Amino acid sequence: MNQKNVHWFPGHMKKAWRQILEKLPLIDVLIEMRDARAPVATSLPPFPLKARQSHLIVYNKVDLAAPLSQDLQEGDSTTIHVSLTTPSGWKTLSQTLKSMQAKAHQIDAEKGRKPQPLKLMIVGVPNVGKSTLINRLCGTRKVATENRAGSTRGQQWIHTTLGYSLLDTPGVLTPRYESQDVAYQLAAIGSMKFSILPQEVLARYLFGCLVVAHHPFVNGFTGEDYHTFLLAFAEKRQMKKAGTWDTSLAEETFLHHMATGKLGRFTFQ
Repeated sequence: MNQKNVHWFPGHMKKAWRQILEKLPLIDVLIEMRDARAPVATSLPPFPLKARQSHLIVYNKVDLAAPLSQDLQEGDSTTIHVSLTTPSGWKTLSQTLKSMQAKAHQIDAEKGRKPQPLKLMIVGVPNVGKSTLINRLCGTRKVATENRAGSTRGQQWIHTTLGYSLLDTPGVLTPRYESQDVAYQLAAIGSMKFSILPQEVLARYLFGCLVVAHHPFVNGFTGEDYHTFLLAFAEKRQMKKAGTWDTSLAEETFLHHMATGKLGRFTFQ
């Protein structure tokens, strides 16, 4: 496999990008969700927003990411860092949206218009928590949440009791990656299918990143000790096949631990 061309951009994503750009003029706030474990890899290209529109960047899953050394800010965008599975994370996001709603209503009142529901569009790469956000905003399970890439395929307007109208969109990726690190990181956090990369290639990449970061999960190993690490991993979990340590299962489990946060807090640099 030519690793220089590793990429995943299925046909439905091209259609989703077209739909996003077509509907963009209709919304008041663009909510771009990112995974705090891969802040660069999960960012999307700039959107052509008008002056009246706001851009809210939500770095989700901070409970799985390494503690931030500094706040990540981007131009005029509003940026928050949350874990949407916790009450405090939801409170932070809720307060931010309420502030935006109040500001929009004030502008409506100044122009003699009847206050309108805030129209939101939620975008992001697969598996960053878009469906979880929608369900929290609606106070019920409006859309399915799955820990896999590509589980949402169509757009839909969802009206909530909180005074918002939400436009959900399928997970999208950028058509081109500036660096192959993006593909590796997206696969490692579950935003791109594992099968796009050979399992060993992805697992070796992840191991190397953990070693460089001096992550506790791989403490005591160097970049040349990947095989030793796998054997130790398999032995600790008693993974055997035909009387020998099953390193293939160890690799698979190692990658699954990263995607689900079981490795401990970590952020790709």
